[in-house]
Amino acid sequence: MKIERNDPCPCRSGKKYKKCCLLLHERARAANTPLPIEEMNAYFAAVDEKSNHANDLSREGRFEEAEMICRQLITEHADQPDGLERLAEVYAAKGDRANAALTFRQAGLFHRVITPSNEGSAAWLFDQACRMDAGLDIEWPEGDFDDYVSKW
Repeated sequence: MKIERNDPCPCRSGKKYKKCCLLLHERARAANTPLPIEEMNAYFAAVDEKSNHANDLSREGRFEEAEMICRQLITEHADQPDGLERLAEVYAAKGDRANAALTFRQAGLFHRVITPSNEGSAAWLFDQACRMDAGLDIEWPEGDFDDYVSKW
């Protein structure tokens, strides 16, 4: 998927790509450097810990703290989509469907641009954006995201 700088951002924010998701994608590409195997486990453990902590805070109704953790994930782990995915879930949990839809689209676009082999995850994220637009709740897949097929 080739997106030009001056194209409308595919996340449908209404902004040009260069003013919206481009910086996020550039940071992700720059951060996506191979780590030695010994460091990879610690790196992904840190991502998982923060991601799970954001989920816990959101379930407790501590949305501002959860959002702060999500933004830390986006900044500190720019090569991973977890921060965007959790942020979308936080917005959905607090009933902010417009921002949830936008952030689900940004996360789906991240998958398509940075990790195109994760099409199942991207499809699920775009479906959740459509669900938010329709006023529906998040629908979790029954199986693995790799096997997910869009329902919209």
